[in-house]
Amino acid sequence: MRIGRKETAFFSDDNVGYTEQIICLNCRRSIMVWVYSTMVNNKILTPIDSLDLEVKKQMWGFVNELCAGKEADKKRRIEIAKTFYIIEYFINENK
Repeated sequence: MRIGRKETAFFSDDNVGYTEQIICLNCRRSIMVWVYSTMVNNKILTPIDSLDLEVKKQMWGFVNELCAGKEADKKRRIEIAKTFYIIEYFINENK
């Protein structure tokens, strides 16, 4: 969880640069997918598949907008969705 908070802090410091790294590079995205899996397995977080249909549609719309004009296959888009789901969780954690 500490890694997820640290990555969220990097996102807060430079959201445009971080977003580009998430879309184009594997390292940060893989870390956040690992955090997502850990949190889902420990029942801290609801899996994306279990969310309401409307929430999933909004999430996919957001991911597709981010990836417009960039090479991102379905697997990468799913990983991007998981990454931003985790970022949103940590941003809202203390609210």
